[in-house]
Amino acid sequence: MASVETVSFKKIKRKRRTSKADIAFNIFLGVFFALFMIVTLYPIINTLAYSFNDRFDVIENGPVHIFPRARTLENYNYALSNFHFKDGITITAARPDRLPVLPEILHHGHSRGESEGVILRST
Repeated sequence: MASVETVSFKKIKRKRRTSKADIAFNIFLGVFFALFMIVTLYPIINTLAYSFNDRFDVIENGPVHIFPRARTLENYNYALSNFHFKDGITITAARPDRLPVLPEILHHGHSRGESEGVILRST
């Protein structure tokens, strides 16, 4: 028996036959996931296009699809200069235990009578 160092890769490499069904299935998977990617990413790209577009342009000229027509950063200037937006970001960053699902996840062990778990203090 030959050792690992003396065996060439040509002897180990075997070509696997692909059937017509395998090729058809691979084509189906490629088309399916390409369509899935388009359907998933289009709403995100559309939202970004609306956010970079002028708000009056949308009212006058109709919907924006992928690329904004009247490019502007006015929407972001408005959102970042609004003090309610800044307060919301501050509160969200400072108090992550206020999320509605988090206490249920952390106290799940206590509901089953187990002694281990995280205890949250309410303020």
